[in-house]
Amino acid sequence: MIIFISDLHLTDGTFDYMKDDPNNHIPHDISHRAFKLFWDQVYRIYKANKDESKISEIKLVLLGDICEIRSTTKWVASDYEKDGKTRKLKYRPWKEDKSGPSKICKEILEGILKHNEKIFRYLSPKKFDEVEKDNGLRLLVEELGKDKIKIEYVSGNHDRLINFYDEDSLVKEYIEKELGWTIPEVDKDKGFKFEDRDIGILADHGHKDDFIDYYKDYKKAPIGALLSDLLGRLMYHVQEKENKELIRFCMNIDNVRPSSDRLTWVASNINKLSQDNLEVLREVLLTGISELNQDSDVIFDFLYERLKGKIKFFHKVILGIIGIFTDKKKFLKKWITKILAKVERRLKETEEKDLKTIFDSIQRLISKLMPKKKRKKEYQDQDFHYYKRAEKESEEGYNYVVYGHSHRFKLIPLTTQKERKVFYFNTGTWKRTVQKNLLPLKTKEPDFQKWSRMTYVNFFSRKRKENKDHIFDVWHGNLQVEGDV
Repeated sequence: MIIFISDLHLTDGTFDYMKDDPNNHIPHDISHRAFKLFWDQVYRIYKANKDESKISEIKLVLLGDICEIRSTTKWVASDYEKDGKTRKLKYRPWKEDKSGPSKICKEILEGILKHNEKIFRYLSPKKFDEVEKDNGLRLLVEELGKDKIKIEYVSGNHDRLINFYDEDSLVKEYIEKELGWTIPEVDKDKGFKFEDRDIGILADHGHKDDFIDYYKDYKKAPIGALLSDLLGRLMYHVQEKENKELIRFCMNIDNVRPSSDRLTWVASNINKLSQDNLEVLREVLLTGISELNQDSDVIFDFLYERLKGKIKFFHKVILGIIGIFTDKKKFLKKWITKILAKVERRLKETEEKDLKTIFDSIQRLISKLMPKKKRKKEYQDQDFHYYKRAEKESEEGYNYVVYGHSHRFKLIPLTTQKERKVFYFNTGTWKRTVQKNLLPLKTKEPDFQKWSRMTYVNFFSRKRKENKDHIFDVWHGNLQVEGDV
């Protein structure tokens, strides 16, 4: 029996809010109780098939974005010296040295394991004995044996650094040793993947066709790593202000999917903040822009390399003409510096209640710069490119193609391949979701909804007679609590 889950995004706790008062806590991560429910259900499935089938092994595949190495304040905190005033850009998930992990990366990973200790009891064969006795996982261990419950970890874009370094012993082998997970080797063509030819499964995180979160190959830092850095900067300075309302505000930014809608969410929700908090937010944003100006050389070089092949034909023509008279790279850098200066000036001059207009204008600018195919009809299925890639991969003999990444559960029948019935699955997420409504309001102002989701996909081998009558089943749940409305 093979089970797929993805996109847990377990953090190091630096986005949480507690400030020495447990009653004041706003958690950012999933509750460990979700994993108890998960294993209880897996045990029921096992028991339902026990008499007429032969499930002798359970393999749980963690399909990427399990350890949240990008969204944390630790990268930004490393910039500041002991006096908390002078700073210098030091460590970032998008500029790590390939030869070996920085101390910050290791601290983040250790923080994730410590902060989610209760959760990892349900996800680590080395910690299964610490789970309460009446739990489905403990019952499975007793009936099958601990060695028959295996966990494989296929990294995604938010946990890319797991497989990035040449010196594996400090990260990859650390996880294998601490948690007992198996991390497959990278495939030169397909990257980090899971295969089961017996059932006909090909699975990977699914971010390869996302130009924001994939660049050339699975190990290279994408633009998305820089965007997480911007959110980390914002949260770091908000945490320094110890402002609970703004911390909650920033948590919601992190939960917006797709991430391209984040500025739209900010623009449509910013006026819900109190006047005092809007002023605090203005201070934080000005500090962030000051940092970006200080780091502009390094950031621009990173972005230029990744965007130069993505710009529209019209812009290429303009840059080609500019290149006749001046260095186009220097021209672009000067242009971006002017934009930052303009945003900074507007932030200083704009009334708090009009901060929304700044975010609206930034969103429009980004939209114009994006490739045209990324901003076609507003209501087209955002996941279409996943189906296309899955169908192409199914041509290689796979019956089931499984991705994560998008945070949107899917089960799609694809084109029949030489009489083979083919399906595409997306394993969704267990993380809280903030998503834009499909249809605009009469005012044409975008609106968003918040809720929690939980998806897992189970496969059974007919050859190994693991199930008497079916090959897969999918469990998908949604939960909205009163505070989400």
